[in-house]
This record gives sequence, C-alpha cells and structure tokens, in this order.
Amino acid sequence: MSATAKLPARKGSPGELSSPGHSILAELSVLHELSGLAFTESQEELAREAVEKVTRLFGARCFALVSGGLEQGALVAASGLTTLQEVREKLEKLSDNSHVLKLVFNEGSEDEDVILFEHTAPLNDQTRRLVNVFARRLEDRLTAFRLQAKSRLAEKALIESEEMLRKSQEAAGVGSYSLDLNTRRWKGSSVLYDLLGLPPGKENTLEQWLSLVLPPWRQRVMEAHDLAMRNLERFEQEYKIIRGSDGRERWVHEVGRFEGDEQGRPVRLTGTIMDITERKITEKEKEKLQAQLNHAQKLDSVGQLAGGVAHDFNNMLSVILGYAELALAELSPSHPLHDSITQIHRAATRSADITRQLLAFARKQAIAPEVLELNEVIESTLKVLERLIGENIDLIWSPSPRLWPVRMDPFQMDQILTNLCINARDAISSTGTITIETGTAAFNESLCRDHNNRLPGEYVFMSVADDGCGMSQETLASAFEPFFTTKAVGRGSGLGLSTVYGIVTQNQGFVEVESVPGKGSTFTVYFPRHKGEMCVSKGQGEDEIPRSRGETLLVVEDEPSILKLVEMMLQGLGYTVLTADSPRSAIHMALSRRDMIHLLITDVVMPHMSGKNLSDELHSRLPHLKTLYMSGYTSDVIAHRGVLAEGVYFIQKPFSLGDLARKVREVLQA
Repeated sequence: MSATAKLPARKGSPGELSSPGHSILAELSVLHELSGLAFTESQEELAREAVEKVTRLFGARCFALVSGGLEQGALVAASGLTTLQEVREKLEKLSDNSHVLKLVFNEGSEDEDVILFEHTAPLNDQTRRLVNVFARRLEDRLTAFRLQAKSRLAEKALIESEEMLRKSQEAAGVGSYSLDLNTRRWKGSSVLYDLLGLPPGKENTLEQWLSLVLPPWRQRVMEAHDLAMRNLERFEQEYKIIRGSDGRERWVHEVGRFEGDEQGRPVRLTGTIMDITERKITEKEKEKLQAQLNHAQKLDSVGQLAGGVAHDFNNMLSVILGYAELALAELSPSHPLHDSITQIHRAATRSADITRQLLAFARKQAIAPEVLELNEVIESTLKVLERLIGENIDLIWSPSPRLWPVRMDPFQMDQILTNLCINARDAISSTGTITIETGTAAFNESLCRDHNNRLPGEYVFMSVADDGCGMSQETLASAFEPFFTTKAVGRGSGLGLSTVYGIVTQNQGFVEVESVPGKGSTFTVYFPRHKGEMCVSKGQGEDEIPRSRGETLLVVEDEPSILKLVEMMLQGLGYTVLTADSPRSAIHMALSRRDMIHLLITDVVMPHMSGKNLSDELHSRLPHLKTLYMSGYTSDVIAHRGVLAEGVYFIQKPFSLGDLARKVREVLQA
C-alpha cells in the first residue's frame, strides 16, 4: 500500500484530534464503526456502508473506491463522484492538496484497489492513521469477498464440469469407476450403475463386479487385470456382462489404469466402462454383409465360368447324347455295340447333370415358375425317392395339413428333393431313417437378426432330416461350397448341396442347417409364400413321345453337328424341317417360302444376331410364327436372372428326343 498526505488536520473536525485521550476515543470509535463492515453480505452493500461511514467519521467531502486500477478499473463505490473519469480528473486537480489521501492496495495486480479520500480540512497524522485503519479494514473485506467470489466461481465451474461429464457419459454410454485394492470395494458414476443394472450410489465389491461378467470372459478379464496390475499400466478389453437388474446381456468396453503408492505397490484402479452392444450388432451385421458379398463374388465367378463352359460343353454333349440315343433306337439289346453305346450315353448324361448342377448353383439355370402345392409335388416323387435311397433306409413322410402355395419350377423342386435325399442317404453308413417334413413359418426383423440368410416374411418350408454321421462346424461352414465334399473319390461331385443353395436362392428363399456329429443333420429350405393367383400345378408326368401333325419347323443353329442332329430328331418325329446355319439365312428362307412355317427353333447365342433378335425380326413380318429357344444356358437375352418371361419357351441343351418332342408339342399347342 502507498499513501500521500501533506497537511495536519484542521481543528473542530475528527481529523484534528490532538490530545492522547481524544486520540484513543477516536480510534475506539473508528474501530467500533469498522466492526460493522464485517457483517455486510455483498460487495455492493460493503461499498454503500463504506461511503456512509467515511462521511460520518471523517467528514469527508468525497470518497471513491476503484477496483482494478485507475486506467482499466471500475468505480465500485463513490461519494461526490459518479464516473471513473471524474475520479481521474479529481486526482489531477488535487494531486498536491493536503486534504487528499490516496491509498493503493495490491499495486500492479489484477486485484489492485485505489481508495481516494478528500477531507474537509487538511489531514493530520492521527487522521491519516485512522483513515489507513479504515482503508485496510475495507481492503480486507474486499479481499475476502473476492476470495469468496473466486471460490464460488470455482465451485460453479466444478459443478458445471461434473454435470458436463455426467451428460457426456450418459450420451456416450460411458461409466467411470474407482476401485480400492486394499478394501476391494469400488464406487462408480450413475451411468455405470445403470449400465451394470445395480442400485446407484452404493459401494460394491470386486467379487460382485466379476459375477456380472459372463463365464466365457471372466477368466480373461481377471488375467488382463493381473497383468496390468503387475506393471502398473493401462489395459483395454471387451467382454460380455449380464445386467443385475433385468438379466439382459450387454457387450462392454473397459479401459483402466492401476495407480501405485510411493513404494510402487498398486493401491487403486480407475477406469471407464462403455456399452458397445450396438457397435457389436453393427459389426456383426457388417460381417454378415461381407460374407454375403464374398459369397456373391464367388457365385459370380462360378457363374461366369459355368456360363462360358456350358454353352460349348452342352453343345458337344448334345451331339454325343443325341446320336447315342438315335443309335440305341436302331440297335437291339443283343447287338455287340449296344452295351458300349449305352455306356457312352450314361457318361454323357452324368456330364450333363454336372453341368446342370453347376448352372443351378450359379443361378443361370433356365426356370419356368409355376404355382405349386408342395405336399402334392413331394408325394408324387416319394416312390422314386424310396428307390433312390435304398431298402436299408426308412423314408418317413410328415406333411403339414395346410400349406400356402409356392411359385417355382417343378423340375427345380425335384432337384432339391433328390440332392437332399442323396446327401442324407450318403450320411447313413448302414441302416437309418430319413424324414421329410413340411410346414409354414413367419419371421419378423428380430427373428432374422441373428441369422445371416434369413429374410422377414411368410414362408413354406420343407426339411429333410437324417440320423447319420452328422457334420462338424468346420464341415458345416463349407457345406454349400461348389466341389466341396467329404465323400470318397468317385462317390460325389461336391455339387449336390451347392445346387440346392443356388436353386433356393434363385427363388428368393434360404436354407438353414442343424447338425450334430454322430447324431445326424437337418436341412430346411424356405420358399416365399405365393400370394398371387391360386392356379396350382401338381407337377408334370412323363407322357408318351408326341409326333408331328403335319407342321413345318425352321431350325437355326450355327453349330453344324447340332443342326444336323436336331434335323434328324424332328424328321424322325414326322415334321417337315427347314434348316439354317445363320440368322440371315433363316430370314431369307422364311420370307421367301410360300408355305406356312409353324415354329422357329433357334439357338440363343449366335454370331451377328442373337436368337431373340431373330425371333423379333421374323415375328414382325410373320405374326403367327411361334418360337422355341435352345441353348447351353439362358444368358440374360431371354431370361432375367434365369427366370423366363411369360410366353417365352426354352429347352436346355443337351436334351433327349423325348424332351424335344414334348417341348415342341407344348409350344405348338400354346
């Protein structure tokens, strides 16, 4: 503090006390008045009290209290002055006046206070001393108020910080804790208690905490704690808990650090626990989508391979099978070449089956969906299935009495049943049982969340169960992969289950498998419920080979051997057959012929013009002309994702004489 005063106080005022008795009385009076300042409750009230007491005690002409310095400060209290500028001007005018006393406290700091006091008379030493006592008392109170204000600000900031931390933890699902290693008791934030499903604010033991950790993770959590505690280091881990209040399982992410005493001994563990259940669900969904993407990419690769190979390979198989069939028709069973040609026919048929299965897996198999009653379709194949699985295996048929209709290709349903029953038969080493069951099911979003291939909706299902050897989880994971098989060499192509998967997926369904090693497997296929027209087909039987009724057919094929074979087959059935090895030749032949052509039979994929474009060109000029497409695979020229459009007729190469005859008659009569 610095203070200036130049003249003694004048007589007749508190400032001119001269005798020792008067001096003591004056000081007692001032101290008594000053004691009142201790009871003021605010800085503003203190300032008002100071102005009043200075005026009464010392007869002051004016008084000013400036906080923060004269240059940048604020006028806290004043008597006779109203602004900080007036205070500065007053000091300039009275700088050498003996009536003025200027006191500075905490000079140079942010808490600098300037007290300006102008007496009605010159100040003597005693008055100066009394004014100084008053000023110091006033400054003490101001300092106390400032400390209180800072304390309140700090307390408010702490409360706001804690509230912000609490809200942030609530928003992020993060709870904090502190564990005393000596007492093995811990306390946590309200978020943590809620996350763990425990009563808030209560101390809990470490053992109680660990009891909430699910058994598969408990040992791992304890080991992570022990390792971090030995080195007094940070640790981080994820595990699953069961909430104490409702028993719900949740995924949590814990981060913690051990603290040590002066001797380096661990005494406390502090950390955070965050609920990551939603993130885990998202990650699982991402893994599911990634698995679906990987499978789709694999399917696309196999599909491209199958499509490329199928066209040429099926053309060659058509020639082999066709001529073998024609030769067998001309030879008696006793002919020396009959058995040899029969073996050629069987080998080619098996090769055609493999190609067909590959196309089915890749969803490039041409299909003509129909509305089916599943129970009736299965019942029509039971005798064939019984012969297929053998006498040592019992076939149990357990149909549901009321099924919704489904829409799919009947031939594909036969493929599914055949492949699943063969797979079940091969899983049974000696005697056993295969059970075929049907039913209906409906799935909502929650029932589909934990199943990769399951989709919400209403379904008709068919399950094929066996009591054979079953499959391990490793085998189950690859069961639908093309060419994967656990059978001995020569006993399977590895395409049976992949064919089932491809067909079911092509029909917007899905497959589920349950298997226990040594106890058997159950394959369940789900087909979407058909809600359209209820014109139900019960499947197709094998009719007699229909013959010509005097029709003329135009066959277009760029492969000479196929063209010749089809010509021979159709002529053998009594048809008048015109042949062309290119679309241009076919157009010229059709338009230049006077007699009516009833049916165009054309390959789908040909140079310069596709079979579809050829058909469109001819149909624009010959509206009555019908078309039958033939190919090793459909491609997207005449089918969308393998599904033939309404009114489009197609026969898959290789085909037998009977297949061709029935398909031609079907188109002609359509």
